[in-house]
Amino acid sequence: KVYLPLPRDLGASKEDIKNKDIREAIPAYPLGLCHKIVTNSPLSSALIHQPQDTQARDMVVEYPSEGAFIHHRHFKRYLEGEQNQLQLHRLKKFVESEPKIGIARNAETMATEEGHLYRINMLRLKIGDKTEEGFSLLVEAQGIEFTNSQGVSKLGGENKLFSYKISEERGILEYDEDEKQELITGIRKADNTFKLYFAMPTIWESSTAIEKTGWRAAWMNLGGEQQSFIDQVTGKTLTCQLLTAAVGNYQNVGGWEIVYHRPKRMYRAVPAGSVYYLKLVSGQPEDVIELFHNKNLSDCRAQEGFGLAYVGAVSC
Repeated sequence: KVYLPLPRDLGASKEDIKNKDIREAIPAYPLGLCHKIVTNSPLSSALIHQPQDTQARDMVVEYPSEGAFIHHRHFKRYLEGEQNQLQLHRLKKFVESEPKIGIARNAETMATEEGHLYRINMLRLKIGDKTEEGFSLLVEAQGIEFTNSQGVSKLGGENKLFSYKISEERGILEYDEDEKQELITGIRKADNTFKLYFAMPTIWESSTAIEKTGWRAAWMNLGGEQQSFIDQVTGKTLTCQLLTAAVGNYQNVGGWEIVYHRPKRMYRAVPAGSVYYLKLVSGQPEDVIELFHNKNLSDCRAQEGFGLAYVGAVSC
């Protein structure tokens, strides 16, 4: 089983989210693309709850504030434009709270600072037992060679031990030729409109002179903008108009430079699960899948995995 961050154009009933007795998956409801809006926003469309079922019309649908995940099979159906019988899993299914107590040290003497004892809540992945399944992180990496198919190694600035096992899970979110043709047809039927989902935090550089680190890429055009996405490998270009987006609040992304022994530059990143609705102005739907699907599109630190994107169909 593989789980991904819940797309931010999906939500759940407010009652289901607050119900602590529900331990398993809960229904996920999609937000529909609405073009008939009156607004002073530069976005031409909006995402709203448009239930087909009359019983769900009065339902309050929201994105779980603590975060949620979706099974990869449901996620694949979501990308294909399916809107019914999707499910989400709340964060508490995967992690458990673990308090950590720490101290502050004087930068010069490294002595403990008086009155600087703190306690913060950390999260640990559930290990699992006979009654509950455990969870781990699925990582795809290049340039790393392990001598054994499983073992123990060190990770991070604190050199924490972790166990690893080479996984057989590969290509679960790739489109085969039939699925690819179906998606291309769907994009054309939707007037060259598609959605771009990001499974990892994404760092966008300046969209305009004002937005130092924006919530959108420079090539996601608004109004009369005419910038294009240029693939550095093939040289192909795509011009897209941004219709609307569900991005959530930014998160800070930093790190530590092991070589230079200093902190990395801090960025404000669009969080995982963010979704952009785009209209293809110039280019072909085939190129959208080739250049965007399962590619790292982040303007910064893409080689580290930021900005992993997947292309999906927009339901008409």
